[in-house]
Amino acid sequence: MKTDQEIVEIAFKYKDTLPKPIASDFRVFAILKTVSNDLIMGLNFEATPIGSAICAERAALSTWYRSADRVPLDTVYVVTDSQDLITPGSLCREMLLEAGLPSLTVICATKNIMKKQTIGELYPYGSVYRNIERSQLVSFAQQIQKKALPFPGEWNLFYQIVYQKLKDNLPKMLLHPIYLAAGVLYPDGHIRMSYQFQALEYGCSVDPIIGQSGSIEGFLAGRKNQHLKILQMDQFGVCHSPYAKARAYFSEKTIFQDNVVEILFHHRNYSNNSIELTQEYVQNFLPAPPNIFNASL
Repeated sequence: MKTDQEIVEIAFKYKDTLPKPIASDFRVFAILKTVSNDLIMGLNFEATPIGSAICAERAALSTWYRSADRVPLDTVYVVTDSQDLITPGSLCREMLLEAGLPSLTVICATKNIMKKQTIGELYPYGSVYRNIERSQLVSFAQQIQKKALPFPGEWNLFYQIVYQKLKDNLPKMLLHPIYLAAGVLYPDGHIRMSYQFQALEYGCSVDPIIGQSGSIEGFLAGRKNQHLKILQMDQFGVCHSPYAKARAYFSEKTIFQDNVVEILFHHRNYSNNSIELTQEYVQNFLPAPPNIFNASL
């Protein structure tokens, strides 16, 4: 059985032989180790439109997923062209959490340093519907709705307004059984809504929180200590933590460090299989973000 250091060395050996991607000019190489010590490799691949990029971790996951037995994952190893430690991005974290347990180990490494974390630490508050089959989603959502606790204080009226607006604007045909909307409550009491665009190719769908980005930035620009509330909700009244793209947005925009922006959502506690109302600041959804901007290349 190979040690962590030996697997990191294998990752660097493969990474260093690869051409650099066309858009970023920055190589990432990932190795997934299963509990039976199989090694599955992946590299980042890019097209000129940067939104079409495939991360190394997700490329490796695709290979793992196609195997008939899907032996559970034990450890994820990530190396890059940087001399500094680079953690997985938001999309990769989301997919790794879906593929494994929160205790799944993630090792980020340079040629001199290794750092271990769990995917649960890197991607807290995963989807409340994590690992629920498509055919079970509606019934599971309805169960949550029946057991839902009343929302506290000002959140309750906010919730009722967003829920009604969502139901009033629910499309007649859905490409996925769960449809999302996002409401932002501004300090003057105004609520701005945005709605998910479900594309036939799921990866081209538009996140409703990202749909709010222009108006949020327009309001917060040049201001500090403003207090905004956000709800991301589906047609069953279940509130969701931000998805990967919104987490990256909250993490990389400095305006969210200078203002108070909170989200209230239904969190699934796997230790006792309960659904809990949880309130969190938006900048806390992506701990230890990939620090590519300050990395030494």
